[in-house]
Amino acid sequence: DFDPDDKWNFAAGYGNYAGENAMALGAFYRPNEDTMFSVAGSMGNGENMVNAGVSLKLGQKNGVSTSRVALAKEVQDLKAIVKAQNVEIQQMKASMGMAPQYEMKDVNFPDVPANHWAYEYVKDLADKGLVEGYPDGEFKGDRAMTRYEYAAIIYRALQLGAPIDGKMGRAINEFNPELARLRDLDRTRVDRISGKDNDRHKVERLRVNNKDNKQTNDYRDVYGSHIERNAK
Repeated sequence: DFDPDDKWNFAAGYGNYAGENAMALGAFYRPNEDTMFSVAGSMGNGENMVNAGVSLKLGQKNGVSTSRVALAKEVQDLKAIVKAQNVEIQQMKASMGMAPQYEMKDVNFPDVPANHWAYEYVKDLADKGLVEGYPDGEFKGDRAMTRYEYAAIIYRALQLGAPIDGKMGRAINEFNPELARLRDLDRTRVDRISGKDNDRHKVERLRVNNKDNKQTNDYRDVYGSHIERNAK
Protein backbone atom coordinates (compact mmCIF):
# COMPACT_ATOMS: atom_id res chain seq x y z
CA ASP A 1 0.00 0.00 0.00
CA PHE A 2 1.21 3.52 -0.76
CA ASP A 3 2.79 5.29 2.20
CA PRO A 4 3.28 9.07 1.67
CA ASP A 5 5.90 9.17 4.43
CA ASP A 6 8.03 6.31 3.04
CA LYS A 7 8.09 6.48 -0.74
CA TRP A 8 11.35 4.55 -1.20
CA ASN A 9 11.68 0.76 -0.90
CA PHE A 10 14.90 -1.20 -1.22
CA ALA A 11 15.46 -4.91 -1.80
CA ALA A 12 18.55 -7.12 -1.80
CA GLY A 13 19.03 -10.79 -2.48
CA TYR A 14 21.80 -13.38 -2.56
CA GLY A 15 21.79 -16.82 -4.13
CA ASN A 16 24.03 -19.82 -4.69
CA TYR A 17 23.49 -22.50 -7.30
CA ALA A 18 25.88 -25.21 -8.47
CA GLY A 19 28.81 -23.49 -6.81
CA GLU A 20 28.09 -20.13 -8.43
CA ASN A 21 27.15 -17.01 -6.45
CA ALA A 22 24.92 -14.13 -7.50
CA MET A 23 23.54 -10.99 -5.85
CA ALA A 24 20.67 -8.69 -6.80
CA LEU A 25 19.83 -5.15 -5.67
CA GLY A 26 16.73 -3.09 -6.33
CA ALA A 27 15.25 0.31 -5.51
CA PHE A 28 11.59 1.27 -5.88
CA TYR A 29 10.09 4.76 -5.71
CA ARG A 30 6.34 5.48 -5.47
CA PRO A 31 5.50 9.21 -5.88
CA ASN A 32 1.78 8.45 -5.62
CA GLU A 33 -0.69 5.57 -5.41
CA ASP A 34 -0.72 4.89 -9.16
CA THR A 35 2.95 5.07 -10.19
CA MET A 36 6.11 3.18 -9.27
CA PHE A 37 9.63 3.58 -10.68
CA SER A 38 12.18 0.79 -10.25
CA VAL A 39 15.92 0.34 -10.79
CA ALA A 40 17.51 -3.07 -10.25
CA GLY A 41 20.65 -4.98 -11.05
CA SER A 42 22.20 -8.41 -10.61
CA MET A 43 25.88 -9.33 -10.30
CA GLY A 44 27.62 -12.67 -10.42
CA ASN A 45 29.54 -15.03 -12.73
CA GLY A 46 30.87 -12.05 -14.65
CA GLU A 47 27.47 -11.39 -16.21
CA ASN A 48 26.04 -8.22 -14.73
CA MET A 49 22.61 -6.89 -15.60
CA VAL A 50 20.86 -3.58 -14.92
CA ASN A 51 17.25 -2.71 -15.65
CA ALA A 52 14.86 0.17 -15.06
CA GLY A 53 11.11 0.22 -15.22
CA VAL A 54 7.91 2.10 -14.50
CA SER A 55 4.59 0.67 -13.34
CA LEU A 56 1.26 2.45 -13.79
CA LYS A 57 -2.22 1.65 -12.49
CA LEU A 58 -5.00 2.12 -15.03
CA GLY A 59 -8.75 1.83 -14.79
CA GLN A 60 -10.73 2.04 -11.58
CA LYS A 61 -8.72 3.36 -8.66
CA ASN A 62 -8.10 1.45 -5.48
CA GLY A 63 -10.23 3.15 -2.82
CA VAL A 64 -8.57 1.63 0.24
CA SER A 65 -6.51 4.66 1.26
CA THR A 66 -9.34 7.03 0.34
CA SER A 67 -11.78 5.13 2.54
CA ARG A 68 -9.41 5.32 5.50
CA VAL A 69 -9.28 9.10 5.32
CA ALA A 70 -13.05 9.30 4.77
CA LEU A 71 -13.67 7.16 7.85
CA ALA A 72 -11.30 9.28 9.95
CA LYS A 73 -13.09 12.47 8.89
CA GLU A 74 -16.45 10.87 9.69
CA VAL A 75 -15.21 10.02 13.20
CA GLN A 76 -13.97 13.58 13.68
CA ASP A 77 -17.38 14.97 12.71
CA LEU A 78 -19.18 12.55 15.05
CA LYS A 79 -16.91 13.50 17.95
CA ALA A 80 -17.66 17.18 17.37
CA ILE A 81 -21.40 16.43 17.39
CA VAL A 82 -21.19 14.40 20.60
CA LYS A 83 -19.10 17.10 22.29
CA ALA A 84 -21.67 19.76 21.39
CA GLN A 85 -24.51 17.55 22.64
CA ASN A 86 -22.73 16.98 25.95
CA VAL A 87 -22.42 20.72 26.47
CA GLU A 88 -26.14 21.18 25.78
CA ILE A 89 -27.06 18.36 28.16
CA GLN A 90 -24.98 19.85 30.97
CA GLN A 91 -26.55 23.26 30.39
CA MET A 92 -30.04 21.75 30.50
CA LYS A 93 -29.26 19.90 33.73
CA ALA A 94 -27.90 23.06 35.31
CA SER A 95 -30.99 25.06 34.30
CA MET A 96 -33.25 22.36 35.80
CA GLY A 97 -31.29 22.28 39.04
CA MET A 98 -30.22 18.69 38.48
CA ALA A 99 -26.95 18.82 40.39
CA PRO A 100 -25.10 15.48 40.50
CA GLN A 101 -24.98 13.56 43.78
CA TYR A 102 -21.56 12.45 45.02
CA GLU A 103 -20.37 9.90 47.55
CA MET A 104 -18.02 11.99 49.65
CA LYS A 105 -14.52 10.74 50.48
CA ASP A 106 -11.50 12.25 52.21
CA VAL A 107 -8.66 12.36 49.70
CA ASN A 108 -5.38 14.27 49.89
CA PHE A 109 -2.80 14.46 47.13
CA PRO A 110 0.74 15.17 48.34
CA ASP A 111 1.54 16.53 44.88
CA VAL A 112 -0.95 19.40 45.25
CA PRO A 113 0.47 21.92 47.76
CA ALA A 114 -1.98 23.31 50.29
CA ASN A 115 -0.90 26.87 49.52
CA HIS A 116 -1.93 26.66 45.85
CA TRP A 117 -5.07 28.65 45.04
CA ALA A 118 -6.67 25.61 43.34
CA TYR A 119 -5.91 23.19 46.20
CA GLU A 120 -9.37 23.38 47.81
CA TYR A 121 -11.16 22.83 44.52
CA VAL A 122 -8.93 19.92 43.46
CA LYS A 123 -9.45 18.30 46.86
CA ASP A 124 -13.19 18.87 46.62
CA LEU A 125 -13.28 17.09 43.25
CA ALA A 126 -11.20 14.22 44.63
CA ASP A 127 -13.47 13.87 47.68
CA LYS A 128 -16.43 13.61 45.30
CA GLY A 129 -14.68 10.89 43.30
CA LEU A 130 -14.42 12.98 40.16
CA VAL A 131 -10.63 12.68 40.00
CA GLU A 132 -8.38 9.80 40.98
CA GLY A 133 -4.66 9.54 41.51
CA TYR A 134 -2.24 6.72 40.84
CA PRO A 135 -2.75 3.33 42.51
CA ASP A 136 -0.58 4.51 45.41
CA GLY A 137 -3.03 7.38 46.05
CA GLU A 138 -0.69 10.11 44.81
CA PHE A 139 -0.12 12.22 41.75
CA LYS A 140 3.59 11.33 41.92
CA GLY A 141 4.81 13.67 44.63
CA ASP A 142 8.46 13.19 43.66
CA ARG A 143 8.02 15.89 41.01
CA ALA A 144 6.07 19.12 40.80
CA MET A 145 2.81 18.99 38.90
CA THR A 146 2.77 20.86 35.61
CA ARG A 147 0.04 23.16 34.38
CA TYR A 148 -1.04 20.44 31.96
CA GLU A 149 -1.49 17.98 34.82
CA TYR A 150 -3.65 20.47 36.72
CA ALA A 151 -5.62 21.07 33.53
CA ALA A 152 -6.09 17.32 33.06
CA ILE A 153 -7.75 17.10 36.49
CA ILE A 154 -10.16 19.90 35.64
CA TYR A 155 -10.86 18.50 32.17
CA ARG A 156 -11.63 15.02 33.52
CA ALA A 157 -14.00 16.50 36.08
CA LEU A 158 -15.87 18.45 33.41
CA GLN A 159 -16.21 15.30 31.33
CA LEU A 160 -17.76 13.54 34.33
CA GLY A 161 -20.35 16.27 34.83
CA ALA A 162 -18.81 18.55 37.46
CA PRO A 163 -20.91 21.73 37.91
CA ILE A 164 -19.44 24.94 36.52
CA ASP A 165 -19.61 27.20 39.57
CA GLY A 166 -17.50 30.22 40.40
CA LYS A 167 -14.39 28.25 41.32
CA MET A 168 -14.62 26.05 38.24
CA GLY A 169 -15.13 29.11 36.06
CA ARG A 170 -11.98 30.65 37.51
CA ALA A 171 -10.07 27.41 36.93
CA ILE A 172 -11.29 27.21 33.32
CA ASN A 173 -10.16 30.77 32.64
CA GLU A 174 -6.77 30.16 34.29
CA PHE A 175 -6.05 26.94 32.39
CA ASN A 176 -7.87 27.74 29.16
CA PRO A 177 -4.81 27.25 26.85
CA GLU A 178 -4.01 23.87 28.42
CA LEU A 179 -7.66 22.77 28.36
CA ALA A 180 -7.92 23.67 24.68
CA ARG A 181 -4.88 21.52 23.96
CA LEU A 182 -6.29 18.61 25.94
CA ARG A 183 -9.53 18.76 23.98
CA ASP A 184 -7.55 18.50 20.73
CA LEU A 185 -5.26 15.66 21.78
CA ASP A 186 -6.68 12.95 19.55
CA ARG A 187 -4.94 9.80 18.42
CA THR A 188 -5.29 10.66 14.74
CA ARG A 189 -5.58 13.62 12.43
CA VAL A 190 -6.14 14.20 8.70
CA ASP A 191 -3.47 16.21 6.85
CA ARG A 192 -3.83 17.87 3.45
CA ILE A 193 -0.98 16.81 1.11
CA SER A 194 -2.06 18.69 -2.00
CA GLY A 195 -5.10 20.39 -3.50
CA LYS A 196 -7.68 22.87 -2.25
CA ASP A 197 -10.92 22.44 -0.32
CA ASN A 198 -13.07 22.46 -3.45
CA ASP A 199 -10.85 20.09 -5.48
CA ARG A 200 -12.42 16.71 -6.20
CA HIS A 201 -9.08 14.88 -6.38
CA LYS A 202 -7.24 16.58 -3.51
CA VAL A 203 -4.84 14.30 -1.61
CA GLU A 204 -5.32 13.85 2.15
CA ARG A 205 -3.68 11.38 4.51
CA LEU A 206 -4.58 9.87 7.86
CA ARG A 207 -1.81 10.50 10.41
CA VAL A 208 -1.24 9.06 13.88
CA ASN A 209 -0.28 11.53 16.63
CA ASN A 210 2.49 9.37 18.08
CA LYS A 211 5.35 11.83 18.58
CA ASP A 212 6.56 12.70 22.07
CA ASN A 213 6.51 16.28 23.38
CA LYS A 214 9.06 16.58 26.19
CA GLN A 215 8.20 20.23 26.89
CA THR A 216 4.63 19.34 27.87
CA ASN A 217 5.52 15.91 29.28
CA ASP A 218 3.28 14.29 26.65
CA TYR A 219 4.45 10.80 25.68
CA ARG A 220 2.65 8.39 23.34
CA ASP A 221 2.94 4.87 21.99
CA VAL A 222 2.98 4.07 18.25
CA TYR A 223 -0.84 4.09 18.18
CA GLY A 224 -1.17 7.59 19.67
CA SER A 225 -2.24 6.53 23.18
CA HIS A 226 -0.82 8.44 26.16
CA ILE A 227 1.84 6.62 28.21
CA GLU A 228 3.93 7.34 31.30
CA ARG A 229 7.57 7.87 30.35
CA ASN A 230 9.11 6.26 33.45
CA ALA A 231 6.35 3.76 34.25
CA LYS A 232 7.40 0.12 34.71
